[in-house]
Formats: sequence, C-alpha cells, structure tokens
Amino acid sequence: MVGEGYAGVCQKPWQFSCWNKTDPNYQFLIGVKEIPFRELAQCRIAADQVIDGKVPDRTGGATHYYATSIKAPAWAAKAKQTLKLGHHIFFKNVP
Repeated sequence: MVGEGYAGVCQKPWQFSCWNKTDPNYQFLIGVKEIPFRELAQCRIAADQVIDGKVPDRTGGATHYYATSIKAPAWAAKAKQTLKLGHHIFFKNVP
C-alpha cells in the first residue's frame, strides 16, 4: 500500500523526488540507466542496516524533511526541527 512500510513511503507520490518522472534519477530507478554497482551496493548495505536497527536514527525520530533548495513548507513552522544535515532539514511532531 502506498504510504505504508519502507517501500510504500519511499514510493508515495512526491515523497522523494527521485520517483518523480521528471527527476534525472528516475531513469536509474526504472532501469533505463544502470546504477554503478559500487554505489548500488553501498546504498543497499546502508538501507539494510537502518531497516535492521543496526545504526542509530541520526534524525531523532524525524518523520518529515525538506531540502533547503526549496521554500520551507508551511508545516515546518509548527514542527520540531531535529537535524540539519547538509542541505536537508529534518522534523518531527508535524501538525
């Protein structure tokens, strides 16, 4: 179901830009372009570690984030910021 579980959340429309058909990374996700093996292997290892609870949640329980390259969403004003990492800001307690 879209929006439930790891796959459902990741593939929910507009949740992650790489799944948007206009995003350049979409071509990798649908198999038109091949993801370099080294990068794919690193991503799979990292994802497995998170899913298995082997690494701590650096986001402090965040449920939302946005990239600083866009205007802050309205919900960010009333949410609790938990982490700023590079060009991404993470939040929890989003109304």
